[in-house]
Amino acid sequence: MFIFTRQKFSTVEMLDSNTLKAVTAMNDTRHEMIMEVFITYPEMTIQDIKAQMLRKPEKECEPALGNLQKIIGLTIGEGLTKSIREKIGDQNGCTHLTDMLLESAKAAIQAQFTLKYQHLSEEHRKQEVQKVLKDNCVLFAEQKI
Repeated sequence: MFIFTRQKFSTVEMLDSNTLKAVTAMNDTRHEMIMEVFITYPEMTIQDIKAQMLRKPEKECEPALGNLQKIIGLTIGEGLTKSIREKIGDQNGCTHLTDMLLESAKAAIQAQFTLKYQHLSEEHRKQEVQKVLKDNCVLFAEQKI
């Protein structure tokens, strides 16, 4: 018998030529939350964020939603995780909202790669992505294990 389950999903859509919307939802035994992050493209700057706690363990969790506005203006890229944790992590927020924001950012990065490289052949796309993600994971490691 499972005593805890959690599901998360993220999607990204292009609202117009300059705006991405990343949506991340989480549903588990105690929580149900959804977050929408609006991102400028190609700059990848967070321009707005909306979230709802549809189900939460305590009403005291709700003020964490207001802290999300501190994220507006951050750019998705190097140093984002540290900035997010400083602004809305720990006693300043909710670990689940922090995780969902990071998931949204990761999904937006994947969408950015799709938009940037979709017109290339598979081989050329792999070469271009290799340059950007060099040594970021085993697939793009310069020295294979």
